[in-house]
Amino acid sequence: MGVVSADPLTNVRVQLKWLHQYQFAGFYAAISQGYFEDAGLNVTLIEGGPSLDPVDEVLAGQAEFGVGNSSLLVAYLEGKPVVMVAAIFQHTPFAILARNKAGINTIKDLEGKTLMGEVHADELMAFLLAQGVDINKINLVPHTGNIRSLIPGSTPEIHASTSYLSTEPFLAVQVGLDYQIFSPNEYGIDYYGDSLFTSRAFADENPETVVAMKQALLKGWQYAAANSEEVISDILENYSTDKSRLALTFEAQTINNLLEDEMIEIGYISQSRLNNIATLFTATGLVNETKDLKPFLFQPAEQAPKWVGYTLLALAAISVVSTVIATRIYHLNQQRIAELNKRKELEILLTEQARTDPLTNLANRRWFEDVGSKSVEQALRHKRSLGVIMIDVDQFKPINDLHGHHFGDQCLRTLSAILLDCIRAGDLAARLGGDEFVLLLPDANEDVADAIRNRLLEQLRNHPIQTNEVEPIILSVSMGIGWLEQTDNGLADVIHRADQDMYANKESN
Repeated sequence: MGVVSADPLTNVRVQLKWLHQYQFAGFYAAISQGYFEDAGLNVTLIEGGPSLDPVDEVLAGQAEFGVGNSSLLVAYLEGKPVVMVAAIFQHTPFAILARNKAGINTIKDLEGKTLMGEVHADELMAFLLAQGVDINKINLVPHTGNIRSLIPGSTPEIHASTSYLSTEPFLAVQVGLDYQIFSPNEYGIDYYGDSLFTSRAFADENPETVVAMKQALLKGWQYAAANSEEVISDILENYSTDKSRLALTFEAQTINNLLEDEMIEIGYISQSRLNNIATLFTATGLVNETKDLKPFLFQPAEQAPKWVGYTLLALAAISVVSTVIATRIYHLNQQRIAELNKRKELEILLTEQARTDPLTNLANRRWFEDVGSKSVEQALRHKRSLGVIMIDVDQFKPINDLHGHHFGDQCLRTLSAILLDCIRAGDLAARLGGDEFVLLLPDANEDVADAIRNRLLEQLRNHPIQTNEVEPIILSVSMGIGWLEQTDNGLADVIHRADQDMYANKESN
């Protein structure tokens, strides 16, 4: 390990695509070997999942960096301000795993079958379209995150799944599932995989941090590739994972083969190759049109040559006047930089305030409606499920009147903390106003909603709120859920159903 800087570390968050596993070995190695710390970074890794899109999380300010696949390019072509920093996998591990004896002998046979897919599987949709598959004839359902969903006899019957070559094949063998793989690589379509990205705003405002992050991560991946067993032990000891050493070893062997391509180093991005991928996305109708990809690639400003600095020093030595002027300019520049930093901090603070409820620190109504509307559009387009749970505190006005507004505020803050503890990664909890709260549940089903409601009620029972009286108060809430329907015009339709369900439940209690 290098010498750690005495300067305070810069905190950055990274939104992973999936749960902790060898897929993110470079990050673990960069942490354990001190590469991030040497670069002045304190990195926090945030787990992902099948229903979470890292692009949405990064653009929403929930993380400074994310890990994305070629769907990242789709996001850019659709106008989202994302910046690709480094291509970690030179070849995609994304593929379609189909159950044998399900009548799927060719890629076209997926028509009429049920395919469970992740939210960031655009590149596989383009792959299917390029092979002449009518994806409208595929029953696309949300990914459960469990290969057992493909076992014959499961309900509903699922015939195929988007998968990672490093993970699902091993799990399929474990559960005795006979399968076959359809990989874009085998059809001459060569995507990048697991790319480090950030937002345009963050790249423009913090280019040094982006450079430091990239360099430290690439060092981490180089270390991981050479010390796989050590990194696997690190994962098992320090990260929450349900994978065995054998599963992680299988994953490592597959991923290490995807990192480099002969003389191409880890992290390299070819703009011509990206142009080819963008052309495929356009030709298959996944995006409307391609555009200049230069803004999509992170390109830090080049530093001035060293001789410039030497020349300035020489000139400063020649004349005392030059030194005084240079010193004055330096101080003015420092003041200007400080002013710009304060302005940026103020802009960030104002942005947070504009979308956050000040009492509970949950999303406010404006932010919920913005995120919710986009989630509805995405769910309708991809025919995915989406639920909304409305929550109302029972007898809140009498509680306020009896114990005072200060206690009422404490009740709302307690409920808010419990809501955050009950929802999944990718869900959104918001306060609409007063004692009205709402949960947005993308890619959820009745079982997920029931689990959240039951956990909420249990947590409320286990967290009574102490008053000035002898007995503490246990909050009671009424809840109602609304599900998105394909005929809906927008978020308001789902909220209306949830409202009706909530008031029906309130009246029946």
